[in-house]
Amino acid sequence: MEGMHHEVVDGEKVLLPEDPATQQKRVINYDFESAESANTYMESLIDDTNEWMYTQDIRNITELQNYGKIIAGNGMPSSVYENYPDIQSATLFVEYASKIIIGEYSIDKFDEFVEKWNASGREAVTQNAREWYSSLGK
Repeated sequence: MEGMHHEVVDGEKVLLPEDPATQQKRVINYDFESAESANTYMESLIDDTNEWMYTQDIRNITELQNYGKIIAGNGMPSSVYENYPDIQSATLFVEYASKIIIGEYSIDKFDEFVEKWNASGREAVTQNAREWYSSLGK
């Protein structure tokens, strides 16, 4: 997670030193850019005692790519929300959505939410997100 396990410096991820007191455990202690780079790393670890394990892992990672789905905002940096903490925390959204769902607010309150959301910087955050996404070249 950005800010917990790594920082972005000049557009590149820089891993932070592991600190169990402040970090959640990473599932994989390496930051792979693709399934191929993960497989290449695992291939380098193969020896006579673990070949069965890594061979299975490599096969699973390769085959599972067919069932994955790219989510547009996946991996979006927190800098997109810089200067807009209310939008980053989604507090306003959670408040209105929860109260509409439980019936405390009528659905008509959604318009009020949109007004407050717009006033808190929605347009700027949306523009930041679009710029980040277009920078990926996808």
